[in-house]
Amino acid sequence: MNSKTFLAILATNIILTGLLFIALPRGDWGVFGAREETGALEQPSQLQNIEVFTEENSFAELEKLIKGAKKRIWIEMYELTDNIYKGNIQKPSIINLLQSTRKDLQISIIVDLEQEKTQMSKSTKNRTVLKNFEKEFEKNKKKEIRWFKSNRVFHRKVCIIDNDKLWIGSSNFTYSGINPACEEPNLEMNVRIIDKDIVEKVAKKIQQDWNNQSLLQNDF
Repeated sequence: MNSKTFLAILATNIILTGLLFIALPRGDWGVFGAREETGALEQPSQLQNIEVFTEENSFAELEKLIKGAKKRIWIEMYELTDNIYKGNIQKPSIINLLQSTRKDLQISIIVDLEQEKTQMSKSTKNRTVLKNFEKEFEKNKKKEIRWFKSNRVFHRKVCIIDNDKLWIGSSNFTYSGINPACEEPNLEMNVRIIDKDIVEKVAKKIQQDWNNQSLLQNDF
């Protein structure tokens, strides 16, 4: 290779390196999309409507979602007992919020029957509180609870609000899982997603569950 050829190749490599440097964002990107130089977390535009919550602020966000619901709330939950602690009714609670919603708001809830029975068997007063909630709740024709009675565990923790908001995560609607009055809450993590396409996909599955009478019963 003569000197002219070598210099031509070297110049080409320098130019390509410079163009690549200009085109790429500065700083290395870590696993979570954080630039090491600035520490700033940057998300793709399609993830702008996703937000993460922990045991510290999950109830407050759910309270806003429930109070802001306009048409419907669909819930699938492993356990729904967040208004009961040592036989006493707790306020605020998710159950209290659901009871206080507008009369024209459709609310459909599926809960794991065996898990609920296990929790209620610990206290006669707990069982009475839950049965009274179901009785009062279902006086409104637009509000209904169905109980998953299969020998399989119904372990979902999902809440749909209207046609565009999805709440999903680790928290059961229990005193230690979501209630802000709990002094030693579980360590939880939940995600709120605002996306009509995702909500539609989840809603289809919940609708299938709701219509599967072989796995559900209407009374606790």
